[in-house]
Amino acid sequence: MSLDLLKRLAVGFGALIVLWLGAELVRDNPGDGVTEFELLSPDTEQLDSIVVTRMIDDVSLRRVGDDAWSVNGYRAAPTSVTEFLDALRGGVRAELVAQNPSSFSRFDIADETARRVQVFIGSAPTLDVLVGKRGRDFQSIYLRWPGQDEVYVARSQLGTFVDRPLSDWRDKSIARVQFDVIAGIEVTRGNGSYRLVRADSGQWNINGDPADSTGVARLAGQFASLNGTGFPSEAQMDSVDLETPDRRVVVWGADSTVLAELVFDSTAASGYW
Repeated sequence: MSLDLLKRLAVGFGALIVLWLGAELVRDNPGDGVTEFELLSPDTEQLDSIVVTRMIDDVSLRRVGDDAWSVNGYRAAPTSVTEFLDALRGGVRAELVAQNPSSFSRFDIADETARRVQVFIGSAPTLDVLVGKRGRDFQSIYLRWPGQDEVYVARSQLGTFVDRPLSDWRDKSIARVQFDVIAGIEVTRGNGSYRLVRADSGQWNINGDPADSTGVARLAGQFASLNGTGFPSEAQMDSVDLETPDRRVVVWGADSTVLAELVFDSTAASGYW
């Protein structure tokens, strides 16, 4: 193949790329419709609930206290709700990419396929928006107001939250007990057990004998921020036995006040429920 022919092919290939990019711009940008896509007002203190409707399942977040939320009846992870509200606050810069319902399937934003986010104060929705698939940029998402034909693309974290599995919304914290308030720990494994007790002098004893302070600190430190990694499915729950647990741990503080009590059932994956 001659050098002259290679040059011609390179020029032709470059022209095709330019034409393709131009077609993409025309297809996804029917105009220069850049707008501010208003979501929630900055003040979210009055919000009562958030519902994300999805094809597979729904996520229902409800306020159960000043700073506490539930998700589908379970305790919700506070940071997840806070981050979601941050993503919903204010407006996002959005660009108009389509104005015809025939394009909805391309963006996964038809009524029957889109994720729908509704935010309520009482029974009245203060926000109702449809969320489609992600754009070419992983942080961009397609948005549409229900009942309207215009489809927008915006850089927003909404895609992360509308796709989040239910288990990732739930609070996985098990215990929050600081070492300096622990007066004793009792561990039962099968038919055996041991008790760790802090003396008035600060010395730890195990079943009445001096204990290794490093080992005690390592064990007690686990309770400062003890988190689970997930939750059993309905099928797995059938085999979980916490009535006759493999292990039991009781942590108490001053005046024998129980600070944490945990029971364990082993799993097939070398973990514990």
